[in-house]
Amino acid sequence: MVKNERLIKFPVPNWNRVTSKKFDDFFICLGYQYDFDGDFYGPYGFDTPASQDIMHSVIKSPYYYDDITNKFILSNTLKKKGVYFFDGFKNLKDEVENYQLCLKKNEIKIKKGLDSDELPAKPLLMQAINNGEFEDSLILKMMSDEIGFFIVNHYSPEAGQTILIPSEEFCGFFFEAAKIYNVQVVEVESINSLKPW
Repeated sequence: MVKNERLIKFPVPNWNRVTSKKFDDFFICLGYQYDFDGDFYGPYGFDTPASQDIMHSVIKSPYYYDDITNKFILSNTLKKKGVYFFDGFKNLKDEVENYQLCLKKNEIKIKKGLDSDELPAKPLLMQAINNGEFEDSLILKMMSDEIGFFIVNHYSPEAGQTILIPSEEFCGFFFEAAKIYNVQVVEVESINSLKPW
């Protein structure tokens, strides 16, 4: 049985970056710790039934964007680092899928000895994630288009699997859900306040 669970809010660390520093005040980090002792040593990650319940009560159907295959994958867990979408991303998804379809059609035409069609502009999502880092232009577009998204990153040895939430209001939904599931909510001034595991 899992004991001593807590949802932890902390500022974006200044290492293992996935966005530029200019977004540090925009994103809020949420980590999860469980089975910790009296000195707060214990594993991190959204791996317990309560953490999954909290996630699913706030975000119903997150889609992970695989920037290698350029596919949107419905995901019930947050095991992979990267960007997850949950609201208002239909146009973004359609743009990527249409571009992929045009590439495939051209590939078939070329194999048959036919002229290829002119491709539409390459979607920003397909060109603005490099080695797990998100270009400013992509973050700004998702913000201006009011797309529901969050980013998963890993900060070891402290915090482990972490969700970067793009608003204080959205973060509040996680806090409310944590209270429903009797999970402690903690805010720390820095990731350095957490114990390594």
